Amino acid sequence: MDNAAYLAAVQRAVGRFADVTGSADLDARVPTCPDWDVAALVGHVVGIHTWVRTLLDGAEGFGAFDDSFERPERSPATFAAWYREIGEAMLADLSARDPGDPCWNFSGTNQTVGFWPRRQMNEINVHAFDAALAARSEFAVQPLEAADGIDEMLLMFGPRLALRGIAPTLTAPITISPSDIDVSWTVLPPGDRGYAAVTDDSTGSVATLRGPASDIYFAMWNRLPYDRITITGDTDVAAAYLASRRVP
Repeated sequence: MDNAAYLAAVQRAVGRFADVTGSADLDARVPTCPDWDVAALVGHVVGIHTWVRTLLDGAEGFGAFDDSFERPERSPATFAAWYREIGEAMLADLSARDPGDPCWNFSGTNQTVGFWPRRQMNEINVHAFDAALAARSEFAVQPLEAADGIDEMLLMFGPRLALRGIAPTLTAPITISPSDIDVSWTVLPPGDRGYAAVTDDSTGSVATLRGPASDIYFAMWNRLPYDRITITGDTDVAAAYLASRRVP
């Protein structure tokens, strides 16, 4: 996906998150984020978007994050409108900037504005799933967006977690191969620095994870049970990997 595609995906994601929020009970617990109700979930995503806007304006680091802003009247329609306003403001800021312009982010590598449309697309999609789960409604994303989310998890979050000493449990290569888009990743056992490197060469892979890209994406973000994924080959190796920590 290029920057224009990410921006279009952010626009869709903002609208979907607002729609889900508008139909949810703000007091409903979020099963995938058990410390939050839906209102807290919305506040979290608003806080993330507000933080991104400060980073685009030149702030740096996690210290720039502040969620002490005033919340609106506690009703689904008001919270949905509040979220939509903030989400659309962030989208406007992202759209107004060149993706190659410098901007701090936590990847440690791609310190440009172009990091953020992708990250926000995936941030919103995961939390829209959370909101939909609390509202007892179905939620899935397009295969291209889901595949991008899997790629981000493996190639951006994987190295970042390795720097913190967190590595997945993986004793042999496994392949992640969505059934509805022509892309795959083979994850290798963690090396000396704890990073599970990724390749497109499945030689030596002992197991394959197969299913719709959206199901794999949300399962790997611990949002769906792993029985939504078909595992062939060495199921013990794959199960140990899925049971270990792979995301923040």
